Amino acid sequence: MNAFRELAQSWKETTRLQPRFYALTSVVGLAGVGVGCALMVVAARLLEDALGIAPNASLGSQVNGVAWVVLFLIAIPIAIYAGVVVVAGLLGAVMVLLGRFTPSEALRYALLSRYPRDWLRR
Repeated sequence: MNAFRELAQSWKETTRLQPRFYALTSVVGLAGVGVGCALMVVAARLLEDALGIAPNASLGSQVNGVAWVVLFLIAIPIAIYAGVVVVAGLLGAVMVLLGRFTPSEALRYALLSRYPRDWLRR
């Protein structure tokens, strides 16, 4: 199935989550964004080193300044997604160990933000 269709479906299902699972998912998302922000800092530093950007000079005065901005703008959503996948993957692994998720449900939760059926309101 198309990953974008899966994400759109999970967006719709978010409104149908039971309150406790909505809160848990919100905390996981917030923590994932925090991890993603840390990954963005790492990406910025790696791009600086790779492109030869001097940290104390303005980007406009450097040969690869525009390339750094473009690559960093591309890295932002990738880093946020990666951070959310890491945190949701950890929760999914714990839930599998506790017997509350199947491995398939854990992967769908971590990679596509799809919720197990028993998390939804009836």
